[in-house]
Amino acid sequence: MENNRSSNILYISGILLFVFFFVNRAYPPNFSSTESSSLFGVIWSGTYIIISFISAYYCSKLAQKDNRNAAFWFFFGLLLPMFAMIGLGFLIRKSR
Repeated sequence: MENNRSSNILYISGILLFVFFFVNRAYPPNFSSTESSSLFGVIWSGTYIIISFISAYYCSKLAQKDNRNAAFWFFFGLLLPMFAMIGLGFLIRKSR
């Protein structure tokens, strides 16, 4: 039951990150001044970095719990958080 819950959390959060990322890229906010635009860029980059570290940590903990290479999943979750979360969700469900 615990693995089902973990893999469902990974699926949902990975898909939400995927949708959030591509909606913001498809429809970027239109600011009239360059000051607001650069501030938004800093906020967006900071948010992405924070989300990457959180997902990397979560992926590494779940991978370690499932006897997988935690370092690999940490770096994969850091670089591509949405794909790492979805992929690890599939692997956890498949292994049980």
